[in-house]
Amino acid sequence: MSRYQHGKVRFRWCDACGTLVLGDLCGICGRPGREFEVSAPGDLRPCFGKGVDTVANLFLRHFGNSGPLRTRNVFLNKVAGEDRTDEVVLDGQVIAVIRFELVRNDFSLELKAEGAALMARAARKGVIRARRPQGHLKGKKLDGADVMEVQGEFRTGDPVVVVMGNNVAAGEARVDSGR
Repeated sequence: MSRYQHGKVRFRWCDACGTLVLGDLCGICGRPGREFEVSAPGDLRPCFGKGVDTVANLFLRHFGNSGPLRTRNVFLNKVAGEDRTDEVVLDGQVIAVIRFELVRNDFSLELKAEGAALMARAARKGVIRARRPQGHLKGKKLDGADVMEVQGEFRTGDPVVVVMGNNVAAGEARVDSGR
């Protein structure tokens, strides 16, 4: 058997207690918990102190609010990358990936669909409200003519939340919010 594992690794999350389940049952309430997946190798660990501050500050910078990360248990899962790269796990879902960018000497945030759904309600900036384009999105790009409203400011390359009716998606700004 290879000592390297590819793909996803399963864990369990107790929604009632809001924490990771390490055994067969939650150590607090005795429930089995809900399965969720993270990327291999599955090095899931609690996020404390400066780690929480780093993640929360990224959400605050891009979305004007980090409240959901300050009131719940946050876990990080180490994944492959040039330098430090971690999946951010909140409520048994991978909501984002943070990575340290050596050239910029700063962390970047890549929002996942679950993170976009969370931030669609909580964000004070970095939100784009758009109408559904005719047909389907070609090349995963949203035409500027379909943008109805921009909430707050963002720059090219920043993560954004895109809301189209009842659908919410994570995206990356291709232009500054002023354009």
